Amino acid sequence: MGRRNSAPPLNFTLAIQTMFSPTHIEINKSVLAHADGLTQWAFLLNGAAAAGLLTFLGNAIDKRDSFAHWEAFSSALVCFGVGLLLAVTARFFTFLALNFFAQVTDRTPSEGIEDIRIYLIVGDRGTICAIAAFGSFIAACFLFTGGVFFGRYALFG
Repeated sequence: MGRRNSAPPLNFTLAIQTMFSPTHIEINKSVLAHADGLTQWAFLLNGAAAAGLLTFLGNAIDKRDSFAHWEAFSSALVCFGVGLLLAVTARFFTFLALNFFAQVTDRTPSEGIEDIRIYLIVGDRGTICAIAAFGSFIAACFLFTGGVFFGRYALFG
């Protein structure tokens, strides 16, 4: 019990200061700001593709027989729609990660192990949200590519 109020071990404190130094936090914020721009591109790609496909289908509805696989258009539309949802999810996780890293920047572990544990938990949550945002972005890009391939298959077979 007496150990709880004592200062943390030197190597642990040094590791915390290195992991969450202002430079490290600013690098994370910069990377996440660029990730935010990338999620906007994923949203734009999938949204424009879905809108374009719906416009194309509206004009080509009476020419169904001239397409190789008319049914594959629905798969392309589903890919673009789920890609849109994943782009929104990536943007949400990027927002959360930026907020967690801002909380880490505002806090400084001063005294006691409890402060440092809270500091680590908030930083870890930011890292997990950043990884989730990156994974959602990659999945949205793969779905865009899948939707393009389904659309090509529907047109040309």
